[in-house]
Amino acid sequence: AVIETSLYDNLMDKETLRSLSSLHPLRKLGQLEDILSWVQHLAGNGSRFVTGQTLLVDGGITAGSHSA
Repeated sequence: AVIETSLYDNLMDKETLRSLSSLHPLRKLGQLEDILSWVQHLAGNGSRFVTGQTLLVDGGITAGSHSA
């Protein structure tokens, strides 16, 4: 999954980023806030009983029918 950051903005033009988003099941790129919200959740009391998990925060790219 692609998380849209300033690095991608500097390396790729807008058309390439749009093309990448079209390959994604949600038809959009991930945002930094998508990752940060899960980091906050995992660091908080809401996940205090969570152990040994693999958490895929990829907007469905792993389960989707397209590979990127």
